[in-house]
Amino acid sequence: MRNNNSTCHFVTTYLLLAFILVQHNVVSQNAVIDSLNKIIVSDKDDIEKVNHLNALSWQYIMIGNSDSTIAIANRALILSNTLSKKDQLNGSSNSYSNLAMGFADKGNFPASLSHFFKALKINEELGEKKTISSALANIGNVYANMGDVGKAIQYFLKSLTIAEELKDKKATANTQGNIGNLYDMTNDQEKALEYYFKALNTYKEINDKNGVGVTLGNIGLAYNAKGEKDKAIEYYKEALKFANEVGNLRSQAIWNGNIGDFYVQELSDLSSTKNIQNKKTAEIYLLKALEIDTAIDFLHHTSNTYQSLSLLYSNSGDYKKSLEYYRQYTFTKDSLFDDEKRKEITKYELNYEFEKKETALKAEQEKKEILALADKKRQSILFWLISSVAIAIGAIALIIFRTLFITKKQKKIIELQKSIVEEKQKEIIDSIRYAKRIQQALLPSEKYIAKCLKKG
Repeated sequence: MRNNNSTCHFVTTYLLLAFILVQHNVVSQNAVIDSLNKIIVSDKDDIEKVNHLNALSWQYIMIGNSDSTIAIANRALILSNTLSKKDQLNGSSNSYSNLAMGFADKGNFPASLSHFFKALKINEELGEKKTISSALANIGNVYANMGDVGKAIQYFLKSLTIAEELKDKKATANTQGNIGNLYDMTNDQEKALEYYFKALNTYKEINDKNGVGVTLGNIGLAYNAKGEKDKAIEYYKEALKFANEVGNLRSQAIWNGNIGDFYVQELSDLSSTKNIQNKKTAEIYLLKALEIDTAIDFLHHTSNTYQSLSLLYSNSGDYKKSLEYYRQYTFTKDSLFDDEKRKEITKYELNYEFEKKETALKAEQEKKEILALADKKRQSILFWLISSVAIAIGAIALIIFRTLFITKKQKKIIELQKSIVEEKQKEIIDSIRYAKRIQQALLPSEKYIAKCLKKG
C-alpha cells in the first residue's frame, strides 16, 4: 500500500519548488529548446547570445535536465563577463539563478544556496526590487528543503514584504504558497491552510490557472493530513481539473494518484455495490496516473502508483494482477533506490568539488587582494615620494626666487645709494669750485700786492 504520509510528504516537498520548477508539456518545451539552439548558433551579438543561453538553460530546468541546465548557465556566465558592466550584471544574475536551480534539482543545496546568494547580491547592486524578492523566495525554498525552517520563513517573509510593496500579485501568491508549504511540513496545517487560501485568492485575482491548480492540491493535502478526507478529495479533483487545463503533466500524475488512493482506502469501509464502484473509479485514476508517470519518466511517483494498484487488486480479490503490480513496484523501487544512491554520491562529489573550487577561488582571491594591497602600498609610497620631491623642489625654487628678489632689491638700493652719494659728491665738488672762484675773485693777485708795496 502507498504510505499516505510519505506520499503527502513527497508531494509537498515537490510542490515547495513547484512555484519555481513548474512542469508543462515536454513536447512543446523540446520545440522551444530546438528553436533556441538554432538561434544561439546564428547570434552575432554577445548580449543576445547570453540572453538566449540563459533562456535555454531555463528550458532545461523546466524539463528537469539539471546537467544541461548547469552546463548552459555556465556558458552564459562566462560570456557575460565580456559585456559592459550593466549587461554583465543582468546576464550574471540570470546565470547564477539558473545554476542554483540546476544544483537544487540535483540535491546539492549548499551549491544552490551559494549561487542564489550571488544572484541576490547582483540584484541588490542593480536595485531591482522584483528580482530581489524572487531571489529571497528562492533562498527560502532552498533552506526549507534543507530543513532549516527558521531561515526559510525569514527569507519568505522578506520576499513577501517586497512583493506586497510592489503590488506584485504573482510573487505575493507564490510566497504565500511557499509559506503555506513550510507550515505543512512542520505539521501546522491550520497555519498552512491560512496561507494556502491567501495564495489561492491572489492567484484567482490574476487568473493564474497553474497557480490556482497547485494551491488547490496543496489545500487537499493539508486537509488529508488533518484527517478530513472528504474535503481532501474535493480539492484533489479541483486541482486535477486545472492541471489538465494548463497541461501540467506532473500535477496530473500526482492528483490522479491521490484521487485513486482515496478510493482504494474507501474499499474496506463501504457496501459491496459501493466497493465495485470505488474499485472502478480507483482503477481509472491510478491507470491514468501510471500512463502519465511512464510518459514523463516520473520514477518516484511511478513506484507509488504501482504500489497503489497492487493494493487495489489485492483488496478486490484479483491477486494475479496484484502480484504483477507488486513486482513492478519492487523493481521500480529498487531502481529508484539505485538512482537516489547515485544522486547521493553525485551530491557528495559535487559538494567536494564545489568546496575545493571555493577554497581555490578564495585562495586566489586572497592572493589577488595581497598583491593589490602591496601594489597600493607601492603606489602610495611612490606618490608620497614624488610629492616630497615636488615639495622640496618647490621650496628650493621659492628660496632661490626669494633670494634673487632680495638681491635684486638690494642691488637697486645700492645703486640708488651710489647715485645719491655720487650726486652729493658732485654737489660738494661744485661747491668747492664755486667757493674757489669767489675766493679768487676777492683776493688781489700777487703782482698787485707787490706793486703796492713798492709804491709804499
